[in-house]
Amino acid sequence: MALHYTQISTKEALIDTIDQDLHTYHWFSFLVSLPKIKNQLAASPKANAAYQKLSQLLLWQWLLIPLFLGILCLTFVTQKIIFLWGMIPLLFFRYKIHTGKKHSIIEISSHLLSADFDQEKLAHLSLYQIGETYSRQHGIPSIIDVLYYFERMIFTVCITAFIFVFPIFHLAIWEGFLIIAACCSLTYLLALITPVYKYLR
Repeated sequence: MALHYTQISTKEALIDTIDQDLHTYHWFSFLVSLPKIKNQLAASPKANAAYQKLSQLLLWQWLLIPLFLGILCLTFVTQKIIFLWGMIPLLFFRYKIHTGKKHSIIEISSHLLSADFDQEKLAHLSLYQIGETYSRQHGIPSIIDVLYYFERMIFTVCITAFIFVFPIFHLAIWEGFLIIAACCSLTYLLALITPVYKYLR
């Protein structure tokens, strides 16, 4: 009698998940930024080209930060909302950078998965099992670790902000919830910084 196995995953399905799921995208972004991974893929011309493009996009991303801050400061100092219109082209440019980064991350991740797993082996592994494999190999948080601690951090910040914002500042309800949302968003962005992200375990 022939034995049959259930195919859990394919490289194409994993790539689609990186493209569609934000947490998976950020985790693979962190993974492919590791020096060991870069050295492993150094022999691949396509991976090297994707790394070079990614470095250029990251530079442009950092250059946008002082422009955003400059517009916010100018709006605050002059008390003129019209300066916020300057955010529109910056947000469009930020979107283009994000799209380019995602394409590069997907390209590099595709080469990495092909190098580490053949199609038959990949068929028996889920996304989370692959994450655990890389976690053990490189001493980094797994996808499950990141999901757990992200949710825990956001929940803690949200509750803490709710407890302290309203009694201390006596704000209107919409103002208080706006500050809470800003705190949660800032926590999320800070957690994505590599020195913080690598300890989410």
